[in-house]
Amino acid sequence: MKYTYTISLLLGVTILLTACGTPPPKLAPIMKMPNFPTYEKKTTEFEVNFNSNSNLFHNVVQSKIIKRGSSVVINVPEGISKKNMQNDTIKNTDGQDFKTKNFFNEAEQQIEKELMRRGFNVKSRSKFEAKLRSMRDNSDSINKNYYSRIYNSVPPEYQAILENLKKQFEDGTVTAKDYADQLKDFQTPITKRRSGETEELTDISEVIRAAEAGDVKADYILQINIFETDKNESVMTDLRNSRKAREFISSNPSLLKQFEKGKNRFECKSLAAKLNAKLIHVKTGDIVWIGEHSINEYTKSGTNKLIVGLTSQKYITNKSDIQNYVSKQNTHYNRIARYNKKTKYPTFEFDTKLDGPIILSGYCSQEIYPDNKKRATLARQVAKELISTIKVSE
Repeated sequence: MKYTYTISLLLGVTILLTACGTPPPKLAPIMKMPNFPTYEKKTTEFEVNFNSNSNLFHNVVQSKIIKRGSSVVINVPEGISKKNMQNDTIKNTDGQDFKTKNFFNEAEQQIEKELMRRGFNVKSRSKFEAKLRSMRDNSDSINKNYYSRIYNSVPPEYQAILENLKKQFEDGTVTAKDYADQLKDFQTPITKRRSGETEELTDISEVIRAAEAGDVKADYILQINIFETDKNESVMTDLRNSRKAREFISSNPSLLKQFEKGKNRFECKSLAAKLNAKLIHVKTGDIVWIGEHSINEYTKSGTNKLIVGLTSQKYITNKSDIQNYVSKQNTHYNRIARYNKKTKYPTFEFDTKLDGPIILSGYCSQEIYPDNKKRATLARQVAKELISTIKVSE
């Protein structure tokens, strides 16, 4: 208010002097707004590599070289089997039904392929499953619990026949084999417990018995302990590990502070696969190889290539102060005050802003979405890399 009053008074005096024949005060020229310099953005781009959280070299141990041509059968524990053999259905990205069971079979087949590439003679699991069922049934046939289950499952008119059969077996007039064979004729209701269950190689002691007995034998059993293809991981990398990023930051030291305050770290969510297995020599029971490996879609062996960029731009930090200064110097009062005087512009002050990192190619998700194609790719890759570490003689 005081400033406005002074201007009004000065104008009044000027008009009064003019009216009295006194010339008006001389004014300095209008001060022009300076040309503010503009600077182009500088950008660098580089590939981001996420290190695997699994050190394959340190996670594999082998006690002896395997003879080429050795036979092997895969054993899947019950926990893995049940988890992957559910009847649930998942919709994949192209709208097709994706069966969990079929997916697990595909992943297991990749292990079989890698074993064959290493020189193993891979035995069909179905042969061992059939043998194991037979061994279980023969064992169960003379078990009282097995007899009781059949007895309680048949209609009353058949129970008398079963009682007579049991008495003949106990008296020795019927052999154990005949007794077992005849009991099987009554076990139809019992077999329903196995409907849909094709993966029965679950108990390692039974598998070893099946592998060393009868016509279908195996030298080794590959025991799968963990086979996960739907793991969720957070993967992180430090951009200071990139030579191009370091060179870009070092070209302008003012960027370093901003870079070190979090712009050097890059994090994504990722699908991951993990496989843990061991190789057992059937004859001796020795564990001759054991290994564990995991990969995700951002590791070098994964499925996603990520290109990111960093951008810097120099700018004037006191631009608004200079604009206010120029506006003030162009008031009537200040034009009178600075008449015939040199007036300097304030010195430009500069800083550089760092933007990024920004994704230029690929993707970096903060959420995990079901993607069965990637799951299958990761499963094949983790099996290939782990099984390839088994040393086989030439």
